[in-house]
Amino acid sequence: MLHKHPERRRLRLDDRLRELQDVALRRHHRDFLRAVARCATREAVAATVLSLALCPAAVAWTATAETARPRIEISDEELARVSSDRAWRALLHVSGRGPDIRDPGFLLTSEHFSPASELRATIAFLYEAAPQNVCRFPARYFWLRARLPITELPVADCAELEEFRRRAPADAIDLVFASENLAQPSSAMGHLFLKLSGTSESGSYVSHSVSFYTDTATLNLPKLFWDSLVSGKRGLFALAPYSEQVHGYVEQQHRNLWEYRLALSDTERLLLQAHLIELKQTTLTYYFQKFNCATLIQQILAIAAPSLLATSGAWSTPRSVLRAAREAHLTDQVTAIPAARWTIRALAHGLPQETQLRVRDRIRRMQTIAFANRDDPTTVAHEIALARAYNDYLAEQRQRSRQAWRTVDTGLEQAVSVQGTAYVLEASASADPAWSPPETQIYGGIESQKGTPYIRLGFLPVSHQLVDDNTHYGVESEFRLFDFSLLQPLEGGRPVLDELTVYSVTSLLPRDLFTGGVSGSFRLGSGARWSESMQRLHAGFVDGSIGGTIRAHPAVDAFGRLGGGLGYRSGMFIYPNVTAGIVMRERWGMKSLIITECGYNEVGTRATVCDVSWRQSAFLSAHWSLSSNLHQLWSRSARATEFGLLAKYLF
Repeated sequence: MLHKHPERRRLRLDDRLRELQDVALRRHHRDFLRAVARCATREAVAATVLSLALCPAAVAWTATAETARPRIEISDEELARVSSDRAWRALLHVSGRGPDIRDPGFLLTSEHFSPASELRATIAFLYEAAPQNVCRFPARYFWLRARLPITELPVADCAELEEFRRRAPADAIDLVFASENLAQPSSAMGHLFLKLSGTSESGSYVSHSVSFYTDTATLNLPKLFWDSLVSGKRGLFALAPYSEQVHGYVEQQHRNLWEYRLALSDTERLLLQAHLIELKQTTLTYYFQKFNCATLIQQILAIAAPSLLATSGAWSTPRSVLRAAREAHLTDQVTAIPAARWTIRALAHGLPQETQLRVRDRIRRMQTIAFANRDDPTTVAHEIALARAYNDYLAEQRQRSRQAWRTVDTGLEQAVSVQGTAYVLEASASADPAWSPPETQIYGGIESQKGTPYIRLGFLPVSHQLVDDNTHYGVESEFRLFDFSLLQPLEGGRPVLDELTVYSVTSLLPRDLFTGGVSGSFRLGSGARWSESMQRLHAGFVDGSIGGTIRAHPAVDAFGRLGGGLGYRSGMFIYPNVTAGIVMRERWGMKSLIITECGYNEVGTRATVCDVSWRQSAFLSAHWSLSSNLHQLWSRSARATEFGLLAKYLF
């Protein structure tokens, strides 16, 4: 029996077909797409039969729909060739651990993943379902079309991609590094993000940042460690005006920015832009040790430079990605945006103390005319540059109004015009973080404790110790995560865990006459400490210290700190300690540390033990170093001597 309203019936069937396709688009499941295709065929046949007598054009409509969604076949050879390409793995964010992104909206074969199965699922998703599916994976489509004989899809109709390209043009893409902030655990290794810049539709220059991070605003450090390392935290993938990043990092946090222009073709820049849209629609989970800002940026860049996926190291860090990009010849131009505090320290470094005091006092009194009409134009230009940096610093610290800052800056600009010479501060290659040493270490050697010989073996996943070459960090510092070492007695016996440092950070920031400067440290872990009778007892600890550092010479820092902490052995105990020392950066790749430490009750025995140590390092290459150490320990009732020799390999 013929239905009374065949057109209405056909419309309902067409609506049902579109509804099923929309569900498939949201689910991104290949098997479901095939079910939709089978269902669509049955519904289309029914609609055709019902409407043949009244609407012969239905046959043409069905044929057109089938033509718009062709079935693409790929041979096993092509599948193996394309899916084994490292750039394909980069598009999927696959590392040695497997896929780092598990969102089923991004990974179509998340339950049974392989690069080959994901390739088949992607082709089916793009060509066997709705044509607008290409807007979900435009980068995959661009990349596959350059390698497989597949037909063109209407990617120009992807409104979000086109809007992104208009609002955030990528005539140039820079890799940007924000220097370390040791006061924040999440920023202790720096931050890495992308800068997109170009000419907008209105003809003006615009620049934006693309950044991946997580929320670390908490004082609950144990929970922060657990969430960041084990359970994962919600990842935030954000596009923002680049000026906001400059203001936040440079002016508010006093961190330097380093911009590395990427040597990319027009096609590669378009591919990266399209992939950023794919990530914008994806749920990301942040892990501090395995999927952080550096990991994500490294995988994005590997789409254009697949060799980046082959870099070594316990995990990706911002500096390791910078080194890998440099070694892959992906960067060709470097620009530094220094913080005012860093500029002040660099400029004051070459001036006598009385000159520094004169510049500081004049700027505080807003006196600028005194800088002009001097005999030595180079020295005056140097002083004016320092004065301008200090004026900027006072404004950033809100110690000077915007109007007062502008008045002083204008006066200093006029002084430059009178002198006819401007001082240019150039950053040395030793300051470039892309040339810093690797941050994963394996070390081993021999040492003697009270005449007993041992072999020490240790591993530091990240990042560096105070005895290492810290030239590229700007100040002497230490940052260690999960550093552990074993002691094996040469006379026989089982190896023992001598030290486990979960987290340790030390900063020896030299004080200056303009901005001050505080040094400090924080540690969490367990290890052996000396008792009053010179027995090594193991205890857990969490401690910190605060103090100051003086740069007595360009190559010599002297420091002192007061601190204390909480320990546990057979029970809880509190202990104070004091530390003083000298760091000397010597010629021929050498470095010396002479440190005195005294602590009371550090193993819960209510005894004072002091340790005077001398540590000498020799940096043989970017990957190898040697270090020796000598410790003289004493308490009220005993003395002991400890010495050792270690070789270290960095990778």
